[in-house]
Amino acid sequence: MASSVASDFKNAVGYHFDYQVEVASFYKERPDLKDQLYFLRLHDPRLVRGGQKDGSIIRATLRENHSFLAEVEKGKKEGSSFFDRYQLYNCIVVNTRGDRQGLPRLMGAEATRGIEAVYIFDHEIGHAIGGVEESVADAFALIRHVQRFGAESKHADSIVGTRAVELFFRDDNGLHFTSPVTKRLLYDIRGGLDVAGLNLIETSKMAVHYAKEYALNVETVADIATDAKAFSGKLADLAHGDHAKLKEFAEYIENCDVAAAREWGHVALRSLLAGDILCDNRRIKPEGAEWDKLRSGLNPHLAPQRKEMPGRRAA
Repeated sequence: MASSVASDFKNAVGYHFDYQVEVASFYKERPDLKDQLYFLRLHDPRLVRGGQKDGSIIRATLRENHSFLAEVEKGKKEGSSFFDRYQLYNCIVVNTRGDRQGLPRLMGAEATRGIEAVYIFDHEIGHAIGGVEESVADAFALIRHVQRFGAESKHADSIVGTRAVELFFRDDNGLHFTSPVTKRLLYDIRGGLDVAGLNLIETSKMAVHYAKEYALNVETVADIATDAKAFSGKLADLAHGDHAKLKEFAEYIENCDVAAAREWGHVALRSLLAGDILCDNRRIKPEGAEWDKLRSGLNPHLAPQRKEMPGRRAA
């Protein structure tokens, strides 16, 4: 089926993330979740609910959930968003103030805060209606991003590289490594997979399918992350000019004998050298002849590959 997704990126120009509008739009499409799923902004105590349940009862129940309260405090410190399920109450907590500390801007160095915020918002909704797997949430959010901004959005490419960077530099044992799924999904969308008219339920089903079919084996991901522990939590160092650590990473990838680690390490390295990684509001892009030489060796792989990818399955 030919894709009817817009191929331009004009919708992203000047985009402003409106939290209240997005929540209202969600409840309009999913009225069945009005009394089951609630929204909070990380730095705003006001609970947003779509139904008639007493907000004070919901808040009291959430206050009984000590893991939820701990996650809120962690979120305030790190700038993270999350989805939490407790008893009969499901709550999405989103950070609308700024970037995550020590971690890359997900949608690339040139993404506005609005583009970033709506992706994270959709990512958490993906968890709420699709499942706990990060690949499901990212696939859901990527489809929503394409629906909003078109299949040729440069930020759609960025999420693939950003999550590859996180595999090596985020201290979470590879939990958020979703690149095999988003890369495959984006390839299929640009090859004609029609996602424009999908509703939230259909989008969620497609996300679950792609995560199931294309996510890298959990044990393999954990092994890669464990072997690369020397770089875990060090992305901020790169952002603050520690080029020695970046050179060490490049050498590590070139000498790595695990095929999957080399493949995704090269994806991560390309994003780092292309200047597409922003961390702590600093863009990582080392300059000089040494780095230019390394970039030139990677450049042939920067363009999307139009040949058939291995292991193709019908969506």
